[in-house]
Amino acid sequence: MRKIVVGGIGTLCTVFGGKHSASANASAMQTLAWLAKNNREPDQRKKGNVNHPYHPSGKPRLLATPADAYAYAAEVLTAPRLKPLLLKALGVTGSSIALVPVPSSETTRKRSTGERWPARDLAEQLQERGMGTVRLCVVNKTAREMQTSTQRRIPAPEVVANLEVIARPARGEAVIFVDDVITWGVSVATMDHVLGWDGPTTAICVAFSDKATADCYQPRKRVIEYKATPWGVRIYDPDKAT
Repeated sequence: MRKIVVGGIGTLCTVFGGKHSASANASAMQTLAWLAKNNREPDQRKKGNVNHPYHPSGKPRLLATPADAYAYAAEVLTAPRLKPLLLKALGVTGSSIALVPVPSSETTRKRSTGERWPARDLAEQLQERGMGTVRLCVVNKTAREMQTSTQRRIPAPEVVANLEVIARPARGEAVIFVDDVITWGVSVATMDHVLGWDGPTTAICVAFSDKATADCYQPRKRVIEYKATPWGVRIYDPDKAT
């Protein structure tokens, strides 16, 4: 079983099937995570003030666009109070880091202007703040429907069959996969399998989609564990694992 340690800056309450509950989570974490996913029309976006306890400003900020969310999340992840703890938890302290974004459903080799790729946009904000270097390594062979629009959990073999490697990290780099919201861990697991990087490999995200009863602003750690023959993926809290 291969294990990938993942760090995120909060959790987002979900209900069965991964659909976010509008009644159970009306917190600012929902605002940050929903904007980061960037899967709603502009007039349907959730906007509001966000005041994450690890943000260096210590003040609320109005977030109204996905770009606002990526910048804000990157500022939290690279905050002097959190970044050293995050890199230590991921086991990549002192390493040169490749920030490898998880492709969106429409990300292919033939990319278009204005394309929706949340993880890339977040990775670019992290790069601007010195977290590492963005490496666009894996894309889809063909675009597919957004999973949130179909509510279908796509099987790992199907995801793998539609991924292709278009570039590699630089020699000696530790890989940090970057994603917006992680629910099942399949996107990270399949991407890791296809890339086949033999160096340190971890991941970060804005939020973990969780079945907890409320959203949580606090940084969280999870482990994605998978095997590919046959495919099996699970994500768990290492502090609660038995």
